[in-house]
Amino acid sequence: MYDYRHILFPVDFSSQVEKVGSQVVKLVRDTKARITLLHVIAGFPEDIPNDWIAPENQPPREYLTNRCHKELRQLAEKLGLEDAALECVLTEHSTRSAVLEFAHEHQVDLIVMGAHGRGHGRLGALIGSTTAGVVGGAKQDVLVIRPDA
Repeated sequence: MYDYRHILFPVDFSSQVEKVGSQVVKLVRDTKARITLLHVIAGFPEDIPNDWIAPENQPPREYLTNRCHKELRQLAEKLGLEDAALECVLTEHSTRSAVLEFAHEHQVDLIVMGAHGRGHGRLGALIGSTTAGVVGGAKQDVLVIRPDA
Protein backbone atom coordinates (compact mmCIF):
# COMPACT_ATOMS: atom_id res chain seq x y z
CA MET A 1 0.00 0.00 0.00
CA TYR A 2 1.19 3.51 -0.75
CA ASP A 3 1.96 5.93 2.05
CA TYR A 4 -0.79 8.49 1.47
CA ARG A 5 -0.99 11.34 3.95
CA HIS A 6 -3.80 13.50 2.51
CA ILE A 7 -6.70 12.13 0.49
CA LEU A 8 -9.09 14.41 -1.39
CA PHE A 9 -12.61 13.13 -2.08
CA PRO A 10 -14.46 15.54 -4.40
CA VAL A 11 -18.19 14.93 -4.05
CA ASP A 12 -21.14 15.98 -6.18
CA PHE A 13 -23.96 14.79 -3.88
CA SER A 14 -25.18 12.37 -6.57
CA SER A 15 -26.88 9.11 -5.68
CA GLN A 16 -23.54 7.31 -6.13
CA VAL A 17 -21.49 9.33 -3.63
CA GLU A 18 -22.20 7.08 -0.63
CA LYS A 19 -21.17 3.95 -2.55
CA VAL A 20 -17.88 5.55 -3.54
CA GLY A 21 -17.58 7.02 -0.05
CA SER A 22 -17.71 3.59 1.59
CA GLN A 23 -14.57 2.67 -0.37
CA VAL A 24 -12.95 5.96 0.62
CA VAL A 25 -13.63 5.13 4.29
CA LYS A 26 -11.76 1.83 3.93
CA LEU A 27 -8.85 3.58 2.25
CA VAL A 28 -8.66 6.23 4.98
CA ARG A 29 -8.68 3.56 7.68
CA ASP A 30 -6.00 1.51 5.91
CA THR A 31 -3.67 4.45 5.26
CA LYS A 32 -4.46 6.56 8.36
CA ALA A 33 -4.42 9.54 6.01
CA ARG A 34 -6.31 12.72 6.67
CA ILE A 35 -9.31 13.21 4.40
CA THR A 36 -10.90 16.26 2.84
CA LEU A 37 -14.39 16.20 1.36
CA LEU A 38 -14.64 18.85 -1.33
CA HIS A 39 -17.69 20.13 -3.16
CA VAL A 40 -17.24 22.51 -6.07
CA ILE A 41 -19.94 24.86 -7.30
CA ALA A 42 -18.64 25.64 -10.76
CA GLY A 43 -19.80 28.47 -12.97
CA PHE A 44 -20.67 30.63 -9.95
CA PRO A 45 -22.57 32.92 -9.93
CA GLU A 46 -24.32 32.14 -13.23
CA ASP A 47 -24.65 28.35 -13.22
CA ILE A 48 -26.34 27.36 -9.96
CA PRO A 49 -28.62 24.29 -9.71
CA ASN A 50 -32.27 25.31 -9.37
CA ASP A 51 -32.65 23.61 -6.00
CA TRP A 52 -29.65 25.57 -4.66
CA ILE A 53 -30.82 29.10 -5.56
CA ALA A 54 -30.57 31.44 -2.59
CA PRO A 55 -33.70 33.00 -1.12
CA GLU A 56 -34.07 36.69 -2.00
CA ASN A 57 -33.11 37.79 1.53
CA GLN A 58 -29.71 35.99 1.56
CA PRO A 59 -26.53 36.70 -0.37
CA PRO A 60 -25.97 33.80 -2.83
CA ARG A 61 -22.33 33.13 -1.87
CA GLU A 62 -23.17 32.95 1.85
CA TYR A 63 -26.26 30.78 1.27
CA LEU A 64 -24.44 28.34 -1.03
CA THR A 65 -21.43 28.05 1.26
CA ASN A 66 -23.64 27.36 4.29
CA ARG A 67 -25.76 24.84 2.39
CA CYS A 68 -22.68 23.13 1.02
CA HIS A 69 -21.10 22.78 4.48
CA LYS A 70 -24.37 21.41 5.86
CA GLU A 71 -24.57 18.78 3.08
CA LEU A 72 -20.90 17.86 3.55
CA ARG A 73 -21.37 17.48 7.32
CA GLN A 74 -24.33 15.17 6.77
CA LEU A 75 -22.38 13.08 4.27
CA ALA A 76 -19.34 12.87 6.56
CA GLU A 77 -21.57 11.68 9.41
CA LYS A 78 -23.27 9.04 7.21
CA LEU A 79 -19.87 7.74 6.11
CA GLY A 80 -18.35 7.84 9.59
CA LEU A 81 -15.82 10.49 8.58
CA GLU A 82 -16.60 13.01 11.30
CA ASP A 83 -12.92 14.08 11.42
CA ALA A 84 -12.85 14.95 7.72
CA ALA A 85 -12.05 18.47 6.62
CA LEU A 86 -15.01 19.93 4.74
CA GLU A 87 -14.36 22.38 1.92
CA CYS A 88 -16.68 24.23 -0.43
CA VAL A 89 -15.33 26.05 -3.47
CA LEU A 90 -17.40 28.48 -5.47
CA THR A 91 -15.67 29.22 -8.75
CA GLU A 92 -16.28 30.78 -12.12
CA HIS A 93 -14.15 27.99 -13.59
CA SER A 94 -14.70 24.27 -14.11
CA THR A 95 -14.96 21.63 -11.40
CA ARG A 96 -11.92 19.94 -12.92
CA SER A 97 -9.71 23.02 -12.56
CA ALA A 98 -10.98 23.71 -9.02
CA VAL A 99 -10.21 20.13 -7.89
CA LEU A 100 -6.72 20.24 -9.40
CA GLU A 101 -5.97 23.66 -7.91
CA PHE A 102 -7.21 22.59 -4.47
CA ALA A 103 -5.15 19.38 -4.59
CA HIS A 104 -2.01 21.30 -5.51
CA GLU A 105 -2.47 24.06 -2.91
CA HIS A 106 -3.22 21.61 -0.05
CA GLN A 107 -0.51 19.00 -0.68
CA VAL A 108 -2.99 16.27 -1.54
CA ASP A 109 -1.23 13.07 -2.57
CA LEU A 110 -4.32 11.05 -3.62
CA ILE A 111 -7.56 12.16 -5.26
CA VAL A 112 -10.42 9.63 -5.11
CA MET A 113 -13.32 10.12 -7.51
CA GLY A 114 -16.30 8.15 -8.64
CA ALA A 115 -16.84 7.07 -12.22
CA HIS A 116 -20.13 8.41 -13.48
CA GLY A 117 -19.71 7.88 -17.22
CA ARG A 118 -21.51 5.32 -19.31
CA GLY A 119 -20.69 3.53 -22.51
CA HIS A 120 -17.44 2.57 -24.17
CA GLY A 121 -14.82 4.43 -26.13
CA ARG A 122 -12.87 7.47 -25.02
CA LEU A 123 -11.93 7.91 -21.37
CA GLY A 124 -14.59 10.56 -20.69
CA ALA A 125 -17.32 8.21 -21.85
CA LEU A 126 -16.02 5.51 -19.52
CA ILE A 127 -15.55 7.49 -16.32
CA GLY A 128 -17.19 10.87 -16.83
CA SER A 129 -15.71 14.05 -18.25
CA THR A 130 -14.83 15.74 -14.94
CA THR A 131 -13.11 12.62 -13.61
CA ALA A 132 -11.29 12.15 -16.93
CA GLY A 133 -10.12 15.76 -16.77
CA VAL A 134 -8.79 15.30 -13.24
CA VAL A 135 -7.06 12.04 -14.20
CA GLY A 136 -5.43 13.77 -17.17
CA GLY A 137 -4.35 16.87 -15.28
CA ALA A 138 -3.38 15.63 -11.82
CA LYS A 139 0.19 15.60 -10.61
CA GLN A 140 -0.75 13.19 -7.82
CA ASP A 141 -2.30 9.73 -7.89
CA VAL A 142 -5.98 9.51 -8.81
CA LEU A 143 -8.11 6.53 -7.84
CA VAL A 144 -11.34 6.12 -9.82
CA ILE A 145 -13.96 3.96 -8.14
CA ARG A 146 -16.86 2.48 -10.06
CA PRO A 147 -19.88 2.78 -7.75
CA ASP A 148 -21.65 -0.09 -9.50
CA ALA A 149 -18.76 -2.56 -9.12
